[in-house]
Amino acid sequence: MTAPLSAASVDEMRALLARVEGASGGDAKLDAALKLVAAAVAIAGGMSAHETREAFGGLYDTAPPYTSSIDAALALKDRVLPGWRACVDTGDPSRAPSTVRLPFAHLEPNLDNDDGWAKAGPTRGQAATPPLAIIAAVLHALIATQEHAGER
Repeated sequence: MTAPLSAASVDEMRALLARVEGASGGDAKLDAALKLVAAAVAIAGGMSAHETREAFGGLYDTAPPYTSSIDAALALKDRVLPGWRACVDTGDPSRAPSTVRLPFAHLEPNLDNDDGWAKAGPTRGQAATPPLAIIAAVLHALIATQEHAGER
């Protein structure tokens, strides 16, 4: 069971989500902020300080390129939302030209992940690039999960 983060932490995730949705591409400062959020979520979930350092590196270590690499964005999803599936798409080209279609990511818990379905259910993120869309969906899911945990 994941312990709820503070209301301030959820507000910080919302602010970070707005930055991700407004970004036009990879951003090292966003990567660093995402690394800190992921570590906070891991610690709230019961990960020890040693395990957190092993998983995410130290405070002064460079963050992975979450905002510019699909692989890094999916690895972040796996760390903070284990048991969730991701689908990334750019929409139907017959319905809108590529200049107006934004990539989107859809996340959902696996069918046998009852805890994930109870906490948040499917989420969707949309942003300028596929990695940013994945990160936006991850943040939407984390916010929903934390809001659900805070209601208990």
